[in-house]
Amino acid sequence: MNNDYSNENESYDPYSSIYDGSDSSNDYMTYGSEEYQNRMANRMENSMLDAMEMQRSAVKEGVIYKTTAAARPRAISEDLLAQSFIFMAIALIVTSISAMVTLNSPNLMYHLFSGNAFFILLLAEIGIVLISNYTVAKNMVVPSAVLFTLYAVINGITLSVIFLVYTAASILGCFISAAVMFAVMAVYGLTTKRDLTTMGSYLIMGLVGIIIAGVVNMFLGNSTLEIAISAIGCIIFVGLTAYDVQKIKNMAAYAPIENTTTLALMGAMEIYLDFINLFLKLLRLFGKRR
Repeated sequence: MNNDYSNENESYDPYSSIYDGSDSSNDYMTYGSEEYQNRMANRMENSMLDAMEMQRSAVKEGVIYKTTAAARPRAISEDLLAQSFIFMAIALIVTSISAMVTLNSPNLMYHLFSGNAFFILLLAEIGIVLISNYTVAKNMVVPSAVLFTLYAVINGITLSVIFLVYTAASILGCFISAAVMFAVMAVYGLTTKRDLTTMGSYLIMGLVGIIIAGVVNMFLGNSTLEIAISAIGCIIFVGLTAYDVQKIKNMAAYAPIENTTTLALMGAMEIYLDFINLFLKLLRLFGKRR
């Protein structure tokens, strides 16, 4: 993008860059009028919510569930569980950094608001999840790790939009609330003696249901249905957190030793998506809009 603009660009339409006329300003480029920004940001948020749900549903269940005859030593299983949570935490840090860099870069924000770049990135995220299913199934550690890192970066770029829709205080509050709820359900998934497999199947079905309802509501624009979808989504992702953590625990105990790192990466992807979706649902329900 060329940073040099002639005076004629000052009157350019809201869909293009606008030079503010101040050489001393670092924010030399905007990405449209305030009204246009708000309209686009809300449209992007709705599309992102649907895409994030699709990405979680696209993670292939049981992709490397080929088990050994005997359980692993407990220490190895606990180490694999720890790796999943560490990989998830790293991915969240990468996503946060990517979002902040994007938000503070006029060039990047301009490109998000111009053309179809944002929606192409959402499709790229779904593509990465699908490709990751293959690399995990083939126990390809390095490609799986690279794809997960790339996914976290792209997700940070798309998530930067929420800072244009909600206040920073409400984003922080919802993030902390999501973290507490996630932690509680993760502990439950690790400690409960109840088999959550059946519950997980119903939750996946419910996830598909709210994806369909969300797509339909993009055309209806019904605010009541939107709130209902978000509330049900919170319940689904709270349950999926416990289900996925228990699933990782079971796989850690019985999956082949050579799949350890790949298995941890797959588990990290699932619980990462559970957390992000829960956070976005809470933000939709309780976030204070600008």
